[in-house]
Order: sequence, then structure tokens, then C-alpha cells
Amino acid sequence: MSGLLISIVIPTFRRPEGLAALLGDLTGDLAGDVEVLVVDNSPEAGAAGLVAGFAGVTCLHEPRPGVAHARNAGVARARGRFVLFIDDDERPGPGWLAGWRQVAETGVAAAFGPVEPVFETPPPLGLQGAFEAMFSRRMALPDGADITDRRAWLGTGNSMFDRARCFPDGPPFEARFNGGGEDVWLLRSLVEVRGLRLTWSARTPVCEHVPAARLTPAYLRARRFHGGRLRVVVEAGGGHGGRVLFWMAAGLVQALGHGAAALALWPTSRRDAQLAKAAGGLGKLLWWRHP
Repeated sequence: MSGLLISIVIPTFRRPEGLAALLGDLTGDLAGDVEVLVVDNSPEAGAAGLVAGFAGVTCLHEPRPGVAHARNAGVARARGRFVLFIDDDERPGPGWLAGWRQVAETGVAAAFGPVEPVFETPPPLGLQGAFEAMFSRRMALPDGADITDRRAWLGTGNSMFDRARCFPDGPPFEARFNGGGEDVWLLRSLVEVRGLRLTWSARTPVCEHVPAARLTPAYLRARRFHGGRLRVVVEAGGGHGGRVLFWMAAGLVQALGHGAAALALWPTSRRDAQLAKAAGGLGKLLWWRHP
């Protein structure tokens, strides 16, 4: 391959320490076939001074708030054949960029690497597994495996897309999902509309820093509700009425069953895990409500 191979897009919002650490890791491994685009989504454009200290990194300012706007700004400016997303709270493992170069050479349409959470503080008692599942991407699959059927559980952090095949026309991320879920909506479109294959990239792991503020039962419930709601919103957007009814019925069972279990366990900390599962069910049932 010749020319610019990969455009690394990093959306950022007021995380100077994490961004500086990430850029420090990346810039030591750059070559002429890679560009790095930092998209500052803060209204004050505070990342520009920090980014200026790293050679070969371009800082873009997207003042419109929302992760979809930020990702779209990066895609619009990208010149590489592939667009590689990494978030400002993620840190690449050894050989990460070299691994993605190898993946690019296989000609994939879209590929997704492992994500391992690093918790700032230990999660609350009984919720370790729930938070591990929420912030990780783990698959016991060989490198290059087809994961198209798992598109509802994937995201854009630590993922790479063939720009011509995945983003051929207009902004790829829906602005109505600026609060989150823009990636799930995109992946539904790539699979069901464009017929593209999603690939597992076991050789390109990252760690994701999870701050203590996100390690609370209330945050877990809110994320579970949003995730449940999003699951049905995406199916409704795809015109799958049968799937919508299925997930609403599943949500009702989940909300009632786990809600009852939470009441039974109320004097103990074990209620928090049940409440989180019940919140996920409510999200599926009440998917039509604007968050």
C-alpha cells in the first residue's frame, strides 16, 4: 500500500492528562503512513496548546457539543484509507499501531480490538462483574474472526473502518445520538444496509481508564437503562417491528423479575445488581421515551 494508510481520530473533551498520555504513547510510533487528528469538543478549544507540543498531530475544533459531531469532524478531515478511533481515556498496548497496520493490510471493512478496564477505585461490593462487562470488550475468538452478529455489543473505541466502504457519503454518525449510541446506530447500518463484515482484531488491545465517579450503583443503573433503550431504538430504526416487540416483552420480564429480586434483597448490597438489571429492562420497555 502507498500513501496515507491510517488516520487516527481522537475525540476529546476536557481530559488533558489522559490526552497527553495517549499522545505520548502514539507519537513515538508514528510513520509517514499515519496521521493523528485530535478533535476538541470543548467550547473553549482548550486542547490546542497541549496538542501543539506533539509533532505530527493536528488539532481540530468542533464546538458543537456531542460525540457524534466530534467523530464526524474527524472523519471529514481524515485522509487515510482507514479511520482508526481511540478515545482520550484509552491507552494502547505494546505494538498497537503496528497491529492495526497489519489488520489494514488484510483489507477489512471494519475491525474491533479488545478493551480492558482499569478502575480508579475498586467497584462497589457485588458489582465488579457488572462494571467489568460494561467497560470491557473481550471475546474468546481467534484474530480475524467474523463478529458481524455481535454488532449490537460493539462500539467505536479502539476500532478501525475502511473510509471508502464505511463512510462513502455524508457524516456517518447520527447527531440525534450525541448523548451516546451513535456507534451502535452506525454499525446497524453498516451490517444491514451496506452488508459489510465486522472483524475481531485480537492483536490490538487497549486499556480504558474508568474514574471513580462512574463506579456507582446510580451510574450503573443509568447506563443499563440507556443501553436497554438503545437496543430497541436501533431495531425500530431498522424497521424490525418483530424484534421491537420481542425486546419490549423481554424488557417487561426483566424489569419485573429483577425488580422483585431487588425487593427481596433490599437489606443487602446484592440489591444493586438486581436494580441495574431491572433498569435495563425498563429501558427496553420505555424505549420510545426521549432520554
